[in-house]
Amino acid sequence: LEFDGIDDYVSLNQTPAYAPTTSTDFTISIWVNPTISHEGMIVSQYENIVPTNSNYFLAIISNNTFRVAGDGTNYYDFGSASIGSWQYVSLVFHSSGTVDTYVDGIFTGSSVLNLLSSVSSMPLEVGDFFTGGCVGCIDPFIGLIDNIETWDIALSSTDIQDNMLCSPIGSEIGLIGFWNFEEGTGNTVTDLTSNANDGTLNGGVTWGTVVPPYNCCTANPITSQPTDQMVNIGSNANVSFTDSLTTATYQWQMDAGTGYSDLSNVGQYSSTDTQTLTVSAVTMSNNNTNYRCLVTESSSCMDTTDVSTLTVIDNTSIAEFDNSLVKLFPNPSNGIITITLSHQTNGQIILTDILGKEVLSKSFTSKDVQINLKSLASKGTYFAKFIDLNGNVIAIKKLIYQ
Repeated sequence: LEFDGIDDYVSLNQTPAYAPTTSTDFTISIWVNPTISHEGMIVSQYENIVPTNSNYFLAIISNNTFRVAGDGTNYYDFGSASIGSWQYVSLVFHSSGTVDTYVDGIFTGSSVLNLLSSVSSMPLEVGDFFTGGCVGCIDPFIGLIDNIETWDIALSSTDIQDNMLCSPIGSEIGLIGFWNFEEGTGNTVTDLTSNANDGTLNGGVTWGTVVPPYNCCTANPITSQPTDQMVNIGSNANVSFTDSLTTATYQWQMDAGTGYSDLSNVGQYSSTDTQTLTVSAVTMSNNNTNYRCLVTESSSCMDTTDVSTLTVIDNTSIAEFDNSLVKLFPNPSNGIITITLSHQTNGQIILTDILGKEVLSKSFTSKDVQINLKSLASKGTYFAKFIDLNGNVIAIKKLIYQ
C-alpha cells in the first residue's frame, strides 16, 4: 500500500484485544519502504489519539532512525531507515517489559518500555499520526508498507529471518493477525488468520505494485532420492535423483573417507552439475565412495540429497587365474561345501561377500577342505580367494549359499 503523508491510513481491527501488555509476549513485523526522508508514523495502537492512553507505536523519526515508543511516556530509537528501500522491521515484546528490535532480521538491541497493563480492542492504525502532547509528535507516513504480522508469542531471531525470506500463510501457530495487502482493489484488507480482523483503507490509500524481495523456498523439492549403486569394475556408474524445481542448480560432491568435496567435469566424472552424475570406467579406488548432490534453488534455499554409496565388484580377477585348479561342491550349497585343490596342499582361504568385506578366513593343509557356510551371517553370493604360503592368489571362485 502507498501512503501520501496527508490523510492516508489503514485501520486494522483487533477483536479481542491483540497487543503487548505488561504481562504478555507479542511480536509485530512490518515491511517498510519510506520514499522520502521524514518523520512518519508506521503503525500505532492508541485510543482517542491521547498519548497516555496509547500502548505503543513504531515510527521513523529525524535522522532516518526507527523509533518504538511505549505508553506515550518513553521511547527507544534503533536502526537506520533506508530511504527508497524495503526493510523488514520487527518488535518482540516480552512479558518482562523489554522489547527486542530487529531490522532485516538482524538484532539491533533491547530496551525497557512502559506498556499498559491491559488494552481494549483498539485497532492498529497504519500510517496514522499522533497529535498534541505526544513524544515528539509524529506526522503521517509517506511511502510503502506491506505484510503486517502480529503474533501472541515472542518470535526468535530465526523465526523472524524465516518470515522475512518467505511470508506466513495465515495458519501458523501463534499468528493472530496477518494482512498482506494483496487485494489490489477496494477499501478492505483481509486478515488471513482465522480471527478475520479485516481492516479498512482511509483517506485514499492506493494499491502499489512495488513489493518486498521475498525469497520463498519450495517445500520438499526432491521427489526421488539417489540410491546405492553396485557396478562391475570397468563399467560406468550413474547416480541420479529427481526434483520438482525448474531453475535449480546442482553440485555433486564426493566423500572418499576424508569429507565431502565438490566434483568437476574432469577425468572419470561428468554431468556433475545435473541431476545424474556419471562415474566412467570405475576402478577399485572408487569402491565404497559416497556421493551426494547440493540442490540450490536460491541464495537462501538449498537442499542436500541422500547419500549414494558406490560399490565396485572386482570380477575381472576371477578370469585371470586358473580356476580349474579348484573345485567346489555342491555349489550352490545350503551348508557344508567341499573344496578340492588339484596341486596346492598348504595355504589360506579368504571368503568375502559381494561388497568385498571379509567374512571368513580358514587355513588349509591338504587338498581337500570343508567349510560350513552356516557360520555366515546371511545367505547370498560370496567369493572364495585361495592364497598360497607365499601370499600369491592362485584362484578365486564364486560360491552361493542358499
